[in-house]
Amino acid sequence: MNQTDYYTRKQVADLLGIAKVTVYHYAKQNKIRKVPDPHHAMREARYYKEEVDALVEQRKAEKVEGYSTSEVSKELGISQQKIYQLIEDNELMVHKVPYGDERIRYVIPEETLLWIKEEIERTAPTRGVRSEFYDSALDITLYQLFTSTQRGETRVVRNADREWGFYSSSHTWIPYTLAIKQFKFTPVYAIHRPSLKASGYTDFILPKDNELSYVFLDFMYRKRGIENIRLREHEEHIALSIKSGPLQVKDSVPAALTVTAIQSFLEGGAGDVLFEEDEWIFVSGYRKTSVDLPVSMLDTLHKLAKQEQTTTNELVEQALQEFIQRRYNY
Repeated sequence: MNQTDYYTRKQVADLLGIAKVTVYHYAKQNKIRKVPDPHHAMREARYYKEEVDALVEQRKAEKVEGYSTSEVSKELGISQQKIYQLIEDNELMVHKVPYGDERIRYVIPEETLLWIKEEIERTAPTRGVRSEFYDSALDITLYQLFTSTQRGETRVVRNADREWGFYSSSHTWIPYTLAIKQFKFTPVYAIHRPSLKASGYTDFILPKDNELSYVFLDFMYRKRGIENIRLREHEEHIALSIKSGPLQVKDSVPAALTVTAIQSFLEGGAGDVLFEEDEWIFVSGYRKTSVDLPVSMLDTLHKLAKQEQTTTNELVEQALQEFIQRRYNY
């Protein structure tokens, strides 16, 4: 047989964009035929070219426009499991495309993506979750201050593709791993502190166009650590929540962080800060209450909170807020 009449298993896999083991299953399912080799003269399996080409053309004809669940997951910063749940629970319109060994994958149209995005924003917890502002693999957090002898000081951010890195003074994007390797960027301070057993959070609104916002954020990263902070990025401000309770600040407060500056960050937030001589006391903007619920409902709430990467209290608060707004337009 002429070599132009067949493809090797690797060639088939590359043409169809599948794993080599899936090629084997395709042959078992008679989607393509394996070239007979009764005398074991061929070093690897081969498949009839015309049948593989026909399957490639069929795949091209079946190709639909849209986004994969992994692309949506990366863009919105949520798990693929959450995307599947939204699709199934709300019977959203998606394209189901055959994939691999009797499997299917979802291709999400533009209008469905917009619906998911709006739903995620509508149901987002009041405070940020850890995955929004902290990368455990890289051990870095949003707007953390870094320095380099070659480039000076800059802050770690995420770009439109949700990749971690830095913007240079000329607004050139520098991926995080490249910045560390090539420009020797290092963190200015540690971001970890022991976790506090606090009864609530004090919520601040940090305008992005105010340089003091980042001075305050640096100070809180140093003193409270990410274990005791929640952060959510918005278009024009950063929503920062800090576990309530006392904070020792003797001889460590930047001169620019005046009482007036810090109190201005509480506008639009919740709670208060009491300023003592060597101590700040963060006061929660929430009052603790108790509600009796069936055990089965509590179990469900715990599972949902874990799935949503939030706390049971915040999940209940969010549900109550939505109910009051819908029922009473309040």
